[in-house]
Amino acid sequence: MLRSENRLQANLTAPHWGAMEIDMFDDHGFKHWMEKVDHELTRECGLGSCDLADQCYADMFEDGLNPRDVAHEVLESEGYYYLLG
Repeated sequence: MLRSENRLQANLTAPHWGAMEIDMFDDHGFKHWMEKVDHELTRECGLGSCDLADQCYADMFEDGLNPRDVAHEVLESEGYYYLLG
């Protein structure tokens, strides 16, 4: 099922689809994946995802990106490219 279909399904079956969407990500490991992204960010620059500008983490998770690559992409977009080795 495509991501947009998941949202539509959640919208049709739950009165508060935003909460349903978050639960769907947690069921598939989004929370654990995000912890790994935060670990990589903290390791590289001492900041976590909450300290940096908002990113489309849910999309990156659904695209199957690895947490380390996501951390590097985020740091590059935030201007921390000089930290990346």
